[in-house]
Amino acid sequence: MFRFEKEKIQLKSVEDYLRTQEILGAASENGKTGGELRAFLAAVKPLALPIIIVLAVLFVVVAAFSQIMGLRAEVATLKARKDVDVKALQQQVIGLVSTVDRSQKQIQALRGNIAELQADLEAEKVERQRVAAAAAAARKAATADRKRNRR
Repeated sequence: MFRFEKEKIQLKSVEDYLRTQEILGAASENGKTGGELRAFLAAVKPLALPIIIVLAVLFVVVAAFSQIMGLRAEVATLKARKDVDVKALQQQVIGLVSTVDRSQKQIQALRGNIAELQADLEAEKVERQRVAAAAAAARKAATADRKRNRR
C-alpha cells in the first residue's frame, strides 16, 4: 500500500532525477532511508488489525466495567433502602402485635362482662319465675279465701 519503489518513480528530466537523489540523500542523513521506512511499514502492517481488535476489546471491557460499577452502586443503594424498609416493617409489626395484644385483653374483659351479664340475666329470670310463682300462689290463696268467705 505504501510502497515507494524505484520502478514506480518515473523521471521526466535530469532535474527530477537530481531532486530525487537529494531527497534520498537527505533521508539517509536523517537516519531513515527508503529501505528502513519500507521495513518499518512492512513490520507495522500485519500488526494493524490485531492492534485495532485489541483496542476494540479493551474499549468493550472498559464499557462493561463501567456498567458493572454502576450496577454495584445501584445494588448498594437498594440494600440500604432494604435495611430501612425492613426496620420500618419491623416497627409496624411490633405496633400491630401490641394492638393485637390489647385487643385480646379487651376481648377477654368483654367475655368476662358477658358471662357476668348472662349470670345476672339467669338470676333475674329465676327471680321473675319465683315472683310469678309466688304471685300465682297468692292469687290462688286469695281466690280460695274468697271462696271460703263466701260460703
